[in-house]
Amino acid sequence: MIRVLIADDHAMFREGVRAVLETEPDIEVIGETANGRETLARCQELKPDVILLDLDMPELDGLDVTRRLKEQGAAAKIIILTMFTSRDYAMRMLSAGAMAFVPKHSSAKILPEVIRAVMRGQVHVPEDMKDIIVQSAFGQNKSEILALSDRELQVLKAIAEGLTIKDIAEKYNISPRTVETHKARLTQKLGVKNKAELFKTATRMGLIINF
Repeated sequence: MIRVLIADDHAMFREGVRAVLETEPDIEVIGETANGRETLARCQELKPDVILLDLDMPELDGLDVTRRLKEQGAAAKIIILTMFTSRDYAMRMLSAGAMAFVPKHSSAKILPEVIRAVMRGQVHVPEDMKDIIVQSAFGQNKSEILALSDRELQVLKAIAEGLTIKDIAEKYNISPRTVETHKARLTQKLGVKNKAELFKTATRMGLIINF
């Protein structure tokens, strides 16, 4: 059973999220909080597996709460729920230790799968922010460290999903030799040796998650 704490200063929002999660047989809502300080206290008391954490809360915001929880060594996986959808916010939250960044305009129905994903150690952000996972995972700017092109990210994701070289070539309308070239560059840039390690890296980045 995945034990979840909902932290948001809007009671109606908490109730809506709880209603969705309570239909899931493997998820249990163990508590709710309405501000940052209360969240820290309840987390220490309840030891949740996952915290659904509003970014814009009174007393301490989601960023401060995330940083303090990580400093305290809390094991809880943190999923940020927010009205703010800028890439800067997402990057800051992931760098602070959050595992997922979910805009509040998203359907609440995706939350159970996001919760399960972070429990598997995967990262989740909206599809149009996938590249920031690379920055967060390696702690430095993508262009400075990995310099992965959009095509290389696509190939990495496809490899993680189990597609063959031929499948990838057909999917992106490129030659198998070009796919092999991208694969070779990926292994070099990511510092991995084989397909299995590429898969592990892509999994850690969250590139095999689709919502």
